[in-house]
Amino acid sequence: MEPADMARTVELVQSVKTGNTRAFWDLMSIYEAMIYRFCYRKLLVREAAEDAAKEAFIKAFEKIRTLKDDVKFKPWLFTIARNICIDELKRGNKFVDLPEDDTLDAIPNGKPNPERALEEKQKMRAEEMVMDQVGKLSEKYKDVLFLVHYEGVSYEEASQVLNVPIGTIRSRLARGLDALRSRMQSLSEMA
Repeated sequence: MEPADMARTVELVQSVKTGNTRAFWDLMSIYEAMIYRFCYRKLLVREAAEDAAKEAFIKAFEKIRTLKDDVKFKPWLFTIARNICIDELKRGNKFVDLPEDDTLDAIPNGKPNPERALEEKQKMRAEEMVMDQVGKLSEKYKDVLFLVHYEGVSYEEASQVLNVPIGTIRSRLARGLDALRSRMQSLSEMA
């Protein structure tokens, strides 16, 4: 996170703590996409991820006055989201994500473009394959990959979210990426 972004976050957190609820909406607009993506990668179902992200923001709003260091808002929010997802997974709820036909996204101005639609579908399938393999990794690798690699969270922030030393974050990231590479190579050899 850039220093200007960090300063803006701190300013908004302090404003919320003094009772400015509008400032919380601004915080949400900064972090909602990141939190949703993180929840989606944990739960793998759009509706469940949306619900978890909403719940994370509700809990953050309710508890923001307990945040001692305003600079740590981002890792604190990710920790809340992570705990909600873990609780949801522990409940054993079985989610079903209905596939959407995203080929319409590949049709600019209503004019079909078959090559682009095919290209988009292939890209989505490749991303789904990678995410499927990430999902098969152990939780410790999955969480670090989601936070650092996909969400761009710093090692220090990931360390705070997962409550492990920065060296452990680096190690888990390297091992997780190695494991993912091995899984993807095995898949390509099978094809």
